[in-house]
Amino acid sequence: MLTAVGLLKVSRLFFKVSALFYCNSFNYTAWLSYAYAAMQTDKGQTDKGQTRTGRANTVQKNKTQREPNIRPAKSTDRNAILAMLPQLADFNLPQGRDPKHLWAADADLADAVLNNRAPDTFCHVAVNSNDQPIGLILVSLRPEMLSCTPSAHLEAIVVHPDARGKGLGRLLLTYAEAAAKQHGAQSLTLHVFANNTRARALYDSHGFNSELIRAIKWLT
Repeated sequence: MLTAVGLLKVSRLFFKVSALFYCNSFNYTAWLSYAYAAMQTDKGQTDKGQTRTGRANTVQKNKTQREPNIRPAKSTDRNAILAMLPQLADFNLPQGRDPKHLWAADADLADAVLNNRAPDTFCHVAVNSNDQPIGLILVSLRPEMLSCTPSAHLEAIVVHPDARGKGLGRLLLTYAEAAAKQHGAQSLTLHVFANNTRARALYDSHGFNSELIRAIKWLT
């Protein structure tokens, strides 16, 4: 659709056509060429305007969808952290497992970190724009089980249900790897249940090698 600029150009062409009629030298093909050129020029100006608008919208969208901030956990985060840890049991648990057993020890460890009683463990939280925790990592520094080289163990990684599906788990895991390396760790280990498919998919995509199988047989 022509804009005001395009209509003005076409109007000028009609004046030129009238002049050609009076001069008995009207060329219909030339007139079509002029009209087409005017419409294309106008369309190009419109497209440029739309492109600029699209870029502006993209910039604005990026500003409003910034990645969550990750910082060391504070004592004031305690309730939010303890409320998220039960999510560690949010999958199809193996028969005979009590959900609380999957997160109770991590809750005690997180509490120790917040009270400065676990110097070899750190807890960092991902927070939203209101500085409210929406995810966490709990990492302990300890020698690798077989090589005894400096290593770190991912005790827990949790994303609040309302923040899932936005890449926060990947962001937290990447952060945990970088933080562990900064503390001198040469590797990062973790435990995951075989049927926790969501967690396993995340770890596999980050290059974790499932090199051991832990088996259990209930005797009572």
